[in-house]
Amino acid sequence: TRVAPALSRSLWRAVARYAAAREAAGAAYDERVAALLAELSLADVYEWILTRNGNAVRRALEVCAEALPRAPVLVHCTHGKDRTGLLVSLLLHAAGASAEEVAAEYARTDAWAATAEGRAAQEAMLPARLAARLDLDGFCRASPATLHELWRRVEARYGSVDGYMRGIGVA
Repeated sequence: TRVAPALSRSLWRAVARYAAAREAAGAAYDERVAALLAELSLADVYEWILTRNGNAVRRALEVCAEALPRAPVLVHCTHGKDRTGLLVSLLLHAAGASAEEVAAEYARTDAWAATAEGRAAQEAMLPARLAARLDLDGFCRASPATLHELWRRVEARYGSVDGYMRGIGVA
């Protein structure tokens, strides 16, 4: 059936208004998300990963522990310092490394993570419309201070890093 021209024009105007409203709402949402992310530190993100994803962290530690006696283990993620850095930090802690040694090892990822290539990998993980609104420099760095702050928070909440590991079911 053919839509009357007036109705057709009216329908297209309504669709155009809807699309404009949706785009404006999306932009407003992106601004709110960008503002929230601007308030977060890496220590905040890492604390969220550890506290909200304890089962996944425990499982990753178990997989590594089961495999290590037989062969080396490769652990990786997109940027190589956040999820990987946390997991390797916990493994190093469990192996007896000091907090200073763990933080120094974590900081070694800064050599790549803070480069243009590392930044591009971080940006690629985000929707383009949001990545353009964020200052990713702080999220691309791997400072020992970040890990020290995370361990301070873990110790305040769980008593120690070992207490955290016991809390998620790692013996």
